[in-house]
Amino acid sequence: MLSCESLTIRFGGLAAVDSINFSITAGEIRGLIGPNGSGKTTLFNLISGIYTPTSGRILFECKEISGKRPDQVTRAGIARTFQNIRLFSDMTVWENLLVGRHCRMQQSVLDDIFSTGAKRRAEAAASDQLEELLCLFKMEGLRNELAKNLPMDHSGNWRSCGRWHRIHAWYCLMNRQPA
Repeated sequence: MLSCESLTIRFGGLAAVDSINFSITAGEIRGLIGPNGSGKTTLFNLISGIYTPTSGRILFECKEISGKRPDQVTRAGIARTFQNIRLFSDMTVWENLLVGRHCRMQQSVLDDIFSTGAKRRAEAAASDQLEELLCLFKMEGLRNELAKNLPMDHSGNWRSCGRWHRIHAWYCLMNRQPA
């Protein structure tokens, strides 16, 4: 499903990621552990298209994605979250999650302007998928909650709050191809 072959990126003379090789098959869960500065975030930035590798390649579902732009990597089916959580605070949890599905909706600008059948079908499919996720994680009660009303830590920071992290994980799940 996802593999990196001799993946390397250099910044000047520094190899931030040097000849990384790994493969992850469908259904596997893997972790990436290392000290600060060891290249973990750089590796995720390479896979998600934020950085272009100096050498090596990245394959997702047997297709090379090395050097693709982040929007192309997302359309291929790879989504990620960031440590600094950014949700639209004046939108509901439901609306924030629908944003995660946007790249999979198959309608044109004209479909949006004229609210065509294609647009309504795409929105209905996204709503069905979101409903499934909310039920799966037993979080239906958050559907209409404004993101800014979700709890923050004592510093006014959303980073450490579990609900925000769950919403970001759901955001990634919304990017998956429908079954």
